[in-house]
Amino acid sequence: MDRITRQPSESVSEIKPESSGTADSEAHALGDKFHRKINDSVYELYRPPTADMNTDIDIVFFHGLQLKQDATPYLSTWRARDAERSLWPSKWLAEDYPSARILSVLYDGSMKKTDRDGRMDLHLVAESLLHSLLLARVGQSCPVILVGHSFGGLVIKKLCVISADQARRGKRPAGFTFFNNITGICFYATPHQGSRLGDVEKFDSQEGELVSVVRVHSRELARLNEDFECLRDGPWDIDITSMGEILPSDMDKGRYVIVEEASARYLGTFTVLQEDHISICQPRERTNTSYKTLVDFILQVQQKRRNVSEDFGGDIQPLPKTQVGLLASWIEGEISKSFEEHQAIGLWGMGGIGKTTLAKAIFNRERSKFYYTLFVRDVKTFPEERPWIEFQKFFLDHTFCKGRKVENNSDISIFRNKDILVVLDDVEKDRDVNIVTVLQDVCSPKSRFVLTSRDRQIMRRVDGLQIIEITSLDDRDSEKLFRSIVVPESEEASEEWQEDCLKDIVKYCGGLPLILKVIGQYLKTTQEKGIWKETLESLRNVGEGIHDVEEVLKKLQVSYDQLGKVEKEMFMDVATIFSNYRSTRKFSARILSPTPWTLAEAKAVWRVVHGNENSRWKILVDRALVYQVTDEDSELKMHEHLQALGRKLARDEGRSDRIDYKSVYHISKMVQEKALYHEKLQHLDVWGKPSRPKRSVLQKLMPCIRSLQFAPSISFHKMQNLRYLQVSGLSGSRLKLPESLVIFDSRRPIESCSFQPNTQLAVLLLRDFRGRYLPDSFSDFKNSLQFLEVTAERLKSLPESFGHLKMLRECALKCPLVRELPCSLGSLESLKKLMLECASLERLPDSICRLRELHMMELRNCRNLEELPTDIGCLQNIQSLIIENDGDLDDDDGRGKLQSLPDSLGNLRNLQRLSVENTDVKELPSSIGDLQCLEHLTVSNEQLQELPASLGRLEKLQVLEVRFSDLKELPASIGDLESLERLTVYSTRLQGLPTRLGDLRGLKSLVVCSEALEDIPTSLSTLQSLGELRLEGKLVRENGETAAEFLSDCCTHLTNLQTLRLISQRLERLPHNLANLKKLQILVLQCPEVSTLPDSWEALPELRSMELSCLSKTLTGRWGGMTALEELKVSDCRELTSFPDSLGELKALRDLRISSCNELRSLPESVGRVEMLKGLSVEHCAKLESLPESLGQLTSLERLCLSDLPLIKRIPSLHTISSLSCFWCGNLPKLKCPPNVPPKCEVFY
Repeated sequence: MDRITRQPSESVSEIKPESSGTADSEAHALGDKFHRKINDSVYELYRPPTADMNTDIDIVFFHGLQLKQDATPYLSTWRARDAERSLWPSKWLAEDYPSARILSVLYDGSMKKTDRDGRMDLHLVAESLLHSLLLARVGQSCPVILVGHSFGGLVIKKLCVISADQARRGKRPAGFTFFNNITGICFYATPHQGSRLGDVEKFDSQEGELVSVVRVHSRELARLNEDFECLRDGPWDIDITSMGEILPSDMDKGRYVIVEEASARYLGTFTVLQEDHISICQPRERTNTSYKTLVDFILQVQQKRRNVSEDFGGDIQPLPKTQVGLLASWIEGEISKSFEEHQAIGLWGMGGIGKTTLAKAIFNRERSKFYYTLFVRDVKTFPEERPWIEFQKFFLDHTFCKGRKVENNSDISIFRNKDILVVLDDVEKDRDVNIVTVLQDVCSPKSRFVLTSRDRQIMRRVDGLQIIEITSLDDRDSEKLFRSIVVPESEEASEEWQEDCLKDIVKYCGGLPLILKVIGQYLKTTQEKGIWKETLESLRNVGEGIHDVEEVLKKLQVSYDQLGKVEKEMFMDVATIFSNYRSTRKFSARILSPTPWTLAEAKAVWRVVHGNENSRWKILVDRALVYQVTDEDSELKMHEHLQALGRKLARDEGRSDRIDYKSVYHISKMVQEKALYHEKLQHLDVWGKPSRPKRSVLQKLMPCIRSLQFAPSISFHKMQNLRYLQVSGLSGSRLKLPESLVIFDSRRPIESCSFQPNTQLAVLLLRDFRGRYLPDSFSDFKNSLQFLEVTAERLKSLPESFGHLKMLRECALKCPLVRELPCSLGSLESLKKLMLECASLERLPDSICRLRELHMMELRNCRNLEELPTDIGCLQNIQSLIIENDGDLDDDDGRGKLQSLPDSLGNLRNLQRLSVENTDVKELPSSIGDLQCLEHLTVSNEQLQELPASLGRLEKLQVLEVRFSDLKELPASIGDLESLERLTVYSTRLQGLPTRLGDLRGLKSLVVCSEALEDIPTSLSTLQSLGELRLEGKLVRENGETAAEFLSDCCTHLTNLQTLRLISQRLERLPHNLANLKKLQILVLQCPEVSTLPDSWEALPELRSMELSCLSKTLTGRWGGMTALEELKVSDCRELTSFPDSLGELKALRDLRISSCNELRSLPESVGRVEMLKGLSVEHCAKLESLPESLGQLTSLERLCLSDLPLIKRIPSLHTISSLSCFWCGNLPKLKCPPNVPPKCEVFY
């Protein structure tokens, strides 16, 4: 929701309170009519004024403790200190956020116990408020932000803990939804570590139950903090801001600061205010920091939420505004029942029937009940020829955990025993079914799968899937849907003819939601009787009902026929040219992958060809013929039926054709078959790898072809209508191109290409240009060219006329011989992205600092670049600056020559990402602390010796990576980075970590690798948010404790740790309390002095991957308790002689790898009991004498590797393992006979 500053036309202030009572009476005595009582604990201060304004967010206020009697703390706490004593949440905040619902709660916060007051403890208060909030339907349909003053903040934390606990135990579905919709918490002077108030103030009577909670050393408060932080460190990811007081308050026992800064400071951002304990939440005016901080926080939370929901495959799926008829009735009826009774359901029906919309509605309704959610749209678009592992990665890229995107996942095992909700849209391939089968084996039985498809047979391959046929809408529901599109809400058709016409049109739409929407969006724009009648007549000519796809296309064409000539061409362009994934179209120095056309690129073309591209595109969007996209850098999308219509129309009109040919014969035959209309041909796709054809074969087509893909060597300049040319198979090296060309995309070596004088090229992609100079006509594109990519190994310079390209938006140059860029580069006033990979480039022109619109600049492998322009700080809009060089850091030729960064770098106030890797930069400028928006900082340089203290001023920094450096220490100011979530340091000389490391309360990942690392601060064990810990070095704490004692302390406190990697030469044993790490999933140990493993890891139920390296002696301990362990690697354990027999109890183990264990004599027979084992590798074990006979019992084994085992004479029979597909055996000199394997198994020696 965008921030709006306008007065609502209607507010809750006009609604009188319901009941009379002490609180309400006193409120009226103060002149308050701003609230409406919902129940005894919840009061509505404001709600959106009109029915058509949806509630976007619930904001709930919690007051604190009451030393004196106050019947209306839910109001008096939040009064402004202006002349009117305004209730600022219902006045100011309602004006800034008119689509928010604002509420305030009332609870017994008395600090004195009487017969009536002060008798409820914190648990009862929070539980009662939760019940009241749920009755008020808070957080049931929108996000929630909770605002607490003083003790009210502790009530919020307890309320969250209780609702999370009820959610885990499956109680109160409404509470589960409420908990998952909490997106932000604002604390005003909350005593997270206690307050002096309870100790200083004395009470005439017995103190209230809540007073003991806020005492400084309260155990109940410590437990509350621990429970709450455990929630925040898990999948529940919320934003937090806190404000603290520094002025004393007037109390009965004197003046003192009630909540000290150290107690008010908490996770997230923190602001110290020149206020006392009361005034901190009673601003005088809107410009006060206490109010502005809250307003900005709400805006930040909502923007973050919007960004998540807009992400591809996002957690919340967008739906049509009006959900009617079939959708609502089926979700509540048959689908709801099937969803509960079956793990998988399949929605089957023809295209356009509403399967995807229905799947989205199911997903949105059920998503909050599952730990992981995945909605994979158009799964069939992933290329079938790509490897299975890439498909898994594509699939996992859509993973969300409680509404938050899960990044960098490549392992399906993360779903082990978890409740997941998966929607696969448009299933049509075996691999789509296979991914569901794999997930069913991994996830919990409570997981659910929803598939949509037009192929009933493919869905039947999913075990236990219930197929539900989706049929057309009936007349009543069809009319309701159509009317909601065409006729404004709460209105009727304006005239009788329109009402009759509407009903007839609905009848001929055949109950198909897609047709109803497309026709409805067209008629919505006009009230002309003639147009409505013409539309009805066109539909009547097609006939009633929907019997096949051909009839669907004919009815959709009714809307297309009403478009203008230009809009029709644009529609066909989207369906043909711009809807294809084309390999390696986008420039990147490292990865070239399939990339679709974006809206910005299409508009660049239409601007040249047609003009008025924005208004014309809006017509297509308004007619529902294409999908609206979030921004112009997003890919173009349209419904597959509309795409099929566009392609069919292009073919039928002779504008387009697609031919798969392998010889000249096929082309000749095509010419003969198309002889009747080849003069109209405008778009031709020719695919395949033919032998060299005769030049005369396509000569007849040259004057009329408009678009050509994969063309043989022909004279393109004769094709006077050719607009879109993509060449992949050219054998010639010199091209002469026609004047009509708008897109030229070349993937093959070209020495030169010449353009006609009046050519208006919009997109130029030269990926293997062999010429020494760009075409002379290059500057002629100054008013048209917007996207340019050039890869040219021989090109030595760019013409000064390069700066004439005023419309250029993106420029990517990979030219290793270019030593300098023209000064005119600064004249590219529209340039937003600049990507350079020029190894010989020595300097950037100073004029580059004039590129005011530049958002991103990448300098990759510009190794000779010695400096950046002094005034680079003038690039005020730049958001990403990447300076990276590939290659070996020890190789001077691979490292860049850049030695310093200019001080003006600190002026880049919008910079969000800065990466400086593999250069000669020895220090960062102190001005880097002025980068107020910087979120990600990466420095990789072996010359770097220190980081500036100003680094601590980077309030928004989330990721700090320092790799391959010469750092000796980290600045103490690093403790001020309150937003830091990931800290990674690789250094050869780092000896210790700063004591203030413990102040990084939000830190989730800590990786520190240094051979010299000795001093580990005690504060590390207080990082309760930590999910990943990797330490490499000597590992001794500053007080001299051994590494084992240090780890024991960590195991006591770091209970949320999921990944632990330890590489140490001095660690002799693992801590006895390793079992405290209940959430540990990955354990890596490389510790030569460790001789035994503790029995405690029997209680590591979540551990799924373990790697043991360089351990000594025999591995002992009971391993059967690691019920989730899937991967075990043991290497370089030179004194290891055997494995425990409990190895066979690892029932989930799928991959076992043993290598370089020179003293290993045997494997236990129990290994044959590992039923799930799919991969077994035993290599470089010089003294291994035999293999267990039980290997033949591994019925799930697929891969077996036995290599460099000089004493092995015999391999047990494996012929009964039908799943075994690959067997590698090498360097087995004493093996007497070949292995006995199943017939389909491939053996590699």
